[in-house]
Order: sequence, then C-alpha cells, then structure tokens
Amino acid sequence: MEIKPFWSNTAFMSVILHINNNGRAILSGSVIGNSGTRSITVNAVLERVNPNGTHIHIVSFNNLRATGIIWDWERSHYVARGHLYRLTLRATVVCRNGTSEVVTISWMERAN
Repeated sequence: MEIKPFWSNTAFMSVILHINNNGRAILSGSVIGNSGTRSITVNAVLERVNPNGTHIHIVSFNNLRATGIIWDWERSHYVARGHLYRLTLRATVVCRNGTSEVVTISWMERAN
C-alpha cells in the first residue's frame, strides 16, 4: 500500500539532489498545485548533515515564485566530497480563494 500525504492545495511535490564525482550538486524540485492555484513560492535550503546529527547551512534560495499551478526549478552548487547533504524545499501554495498551505519535502545524498 502506498502512503500519500493529504494536501488540500497541492497535487504533487518532488525534490532531487544529485551529486556527481566532482562535487557538483544538482538541486531541483517541482510543485504542482491543484486547479485554482494562484501562486507557488518556495524556499530551498541545502545543508550538510554531520554524523552527530547537526546541520551546517550551505546555501539558500528564497522566495522562488511562480504564478499559476506549476513551479519547476533547478540550480547547481559545488560541495565538499565525503559528506552527507540534505536539500529541503518549503513551498507555500496559494489558491484563488486566498487559502494557502505550506508543504515541505527533503532528500539526502552523500558526496563521494
């Protein structure tokens, strides 16, 4: 059985973090709002995850905005090899009637 989140304004959300052998991290994500979505605004944060569970902020991309139902994004950033990294997207999806919801998704990958 597949477990799916229950969102009222959001139809789909994905995040991808891929780090190649040279330490180039490809950061990407998509958010699709339900019919009637007016805008989508996303904050993206890349962090290094230390073995003791603490996080070190690497880079943020804030107020990435799209009007309509689709937000799609990709950037790259170089990271140090040998560490675990986490990319988190926090999206605010706003409908025409003014209701909004905040949805979050993360993905982790090790830079070898």
